[in-house]
Amino acid sequence: MQIELIEALKHLDMVARSHGINNIFQPGLAKEAVVAYTLGHALLPKKHGPDARTSDGKVCEYLSCWEGGAGQLDRMLKSPEEKR
Repeated sequence: MQIELIEALKHLDMVARSHGINNIFQPGLAKEAVVAYTLGHALLPKKHGPDARTSDGKVCEYLSCWEGGAGQLDRMLKSPEEKR
């Protein structure tokens, strides 16, 4: 089973890279991809910045967790105030 899993992960990485996603294993990216697809948004697969863009150009930041799971707020800034 372990070799099957490794081969599946390698294939997933190859498919992701063919779509411009350089690190499919980035924390939270898989959930963000599912949310973006579900909402019809374009995924923005970078670690920093918004998670997706709507068809009219608005950017989106998703905060989510799976049912029964937990979540956290990340990169909260006290200053400068405009980045809070």
